[in-house]
Formats: sequence, structure tokens, C-alpha cells
Amino acid sequence: MPKGGLEKIFPQIAAVLALLISAGFFLRAQVNDLLNATLERTLAKQTVELSVAAEERFAKELASLRLAAQYLEAHPAAQVEENFLSLLKTGNENILVGVLASDGNAIHGAPLSN
Repeated sequence: MPKGGLEKIFPQIAAVLALLISAGFFLRAQVNDLLNATLERTLAKQTVELSVAAEERFAKELASLRLAAQYLEAHPAAQVEENFLSLLKTGNENILVGVLASDGNAIHGAPLSN
């Protein structure tokens, strides 16, 4: 290869290499922005779904407590009986049901451990 040809081709190769490197940095930045935007949308969607699920569980608990309160209002003598606690029992052995006094002592049901 003649000496003049190498001198002509080297700047062209350097220019193409510089163009490829700058395009690589640009594409990396674009992909990074797209990934961040997708992550934000996914996280926002999951947060909404989690809050809806928590709201449903809370509403279910409130409905159960509302039923027990209505029963106790209709039957004041039941406050000293254990049978009204059966309204709150869910059948899950890991869930304790009872009535606690404001000082934390159990009036009905299993006491809470410290």
C-alpha cells in the first residue's frame, strides 16, 4: 500500500470510529431513559394495585367489626359472653380474636403476649 493511501484512510477510520462511539453513548443514554420510564410506570402500577388490595382487606375487617358492633348493640348482655366472638372468627388458626381493655388486658379471647 502506498504511503499516501494510509495517510488518507487513517483520518476516515478515526472519524467513523468517533461517530460509532458517539452513537453508542447516545443509544446507551436513550435505552437508560426508556428503562427508567418503564420502571417508573411499573412501580406506579404495582403501588396502585397494592393499595387497592390493602383497601379491600381493610374494608373486609371493618365490615366484620361493624357486624360485631351491631350484634353487641342489639344484645347488650352478650358483652359478658364469649359467643359474640364467633362472629369475628375467620377459621384461620393464626388469627386471634378477642376483646382487649384499653390497658391491653384481655377481656375475652386469648391475651396478647409482650
